[in-house]
Amino acid sequence: MPVLDGLIADARMAPFHKNLRSIRAASKRATSLRDFTPPSAAAVRAALDQGRPASVEHMRRIVVEFLGRLQEDVFGGDLGVIDQFYEKEQRIGENAATRRIVNWLRPRLEPLGFVDVIEHQLAGGNRCDITPSIQTPAGRRMLVVEVKGQWNVELFTAVPMQLADRYAVHPTAAEQGIYLVLWIGADEKIAGLKNHGNLKIVDLNEKLQEELPAELVGKIDVVVLDLARR
Repeated sequence: MPVLDGLIADARMAPFHKNLRSIRAASKRATSLRDFTPPSAAAVRAALDQGRPASVEHMRRIVVEFLGRLQEDVFGGDLGVIDQFYEKEQRIGENAATRRIVNWLRPRLEPLGFVDVIEHQLAGGNRCDITPSIQTPAGRRMLVVEVKGQWNVELFTAVPMQLADRYAVHPTAAEQGIYLVLWIGADEKIAGLKNHGNLKIVDLNEKLQEELPAELVGKIDVVVLDLARR
């Protein structure tokens, strides 16, 4: 679909980008169904008996579940997890926060067959923040996870412009992924602007969910990790 990719990348076609993405998604879906190879009985048995994922969708569910456990550790853990995201009473940047999240996830995902890679090099020189991978009888499968702080100016455009258009199109990603947003608090900027509306974490989560393009619903999980100090 080079022609569609070229049209989407063309700023002059901006008014039609939404429709073009829908057409591309439908085309890729048809291709995926044509080339689909069901997991082997051994892969299904391993998934059931050992909790090992057999598909990118299963990987998404597992990683989202562990991000929920990370949230529990941030809220109520006695290991000072939340302190890892601050230095000298100031929040750390996206890259440092991503490394800490990877360090928390790694020992929990590896027993399930995951090999997580941070800032994996993708086609076209693109880099994705977290890319847990597994090896299945049908080949390698990769889950792309894009991390953005609430303060990032690309907060509301990263899903269609980065996660979907650049990362989830990787042939082993099955057009799926996770958008992980770091919440620091209502006093922090949102998308580069002062939080004039005094948005709370629940408001931001709802806004991100509402603005998820229709063709990505069911393919991209939005997770807002609450790192605000109480």
